Amino acid sequence: MSTRWNTGIMRLLIVGCAVGLFFVAAPATRADDDSDIAIDTADSSTILNSGMDPGVLETTVDDKSKCKDAGGCVTVKGSVKNDTPTAIYALVEYNTKTCAFIASGTWKQVEAPKEGKLSTTTEKGHLKSGKCKTTEYEFGVLVYTADAKKTPAKDTFEAVWTTPDFPKSCPKCQIEVKGEITIEAK
Repeated sequence: MSTRWNTGIMRLLIVGCAVGLFFVAAPATRADDDSDIAIDTADSSTILNSGMDPGVLETTVDDKSKCKDAGGCVTVKGSVKNDTPTAIYALVEYNTKTCAFIASGTWKQVEAPKEGKLSTTTEKGHLKSGKCKTTEYEFGVLVYTADAKKTPAKDTFEAVWTTPDFPKSCPKCQIEVKGEITIEAK
């Protein structure tokens, strides 16, 4: 077995395991106790089926008392390949009683990366759990593409996801995402 093949298999195994962590700790919030509006992340197969690189990423929910956004904040840490679009985070707003899609939301860049660029797209997929997990939704996806002149390199960025319902009918429909990324050779 060649070293290159062995390395590829190991990366595939690591990526497969890491994708399971990709959306594990995502905030699933409701606008308030009486509301039928919720936001949530996609299951890992949504990103795997998107054709984008899932990177080797781990997401953690930050302490809400330290978040400036009512919906919370998350930090995404891990590694990505240089010059390869990587799905960082995906969110959707939906109705918890009817499972109706409400919005994919929009991403706004707060702090630009220095070693790459942020872009957005939408991907169809399912929620990771809950009553509506069999319903297909269109998620708003934050994408990071590294463009480091020398690898390995480190990069950070910050973006905010929000929906048209924020803040009036969904005061928690705004989430801050921070990225702390290591860029590897392609």
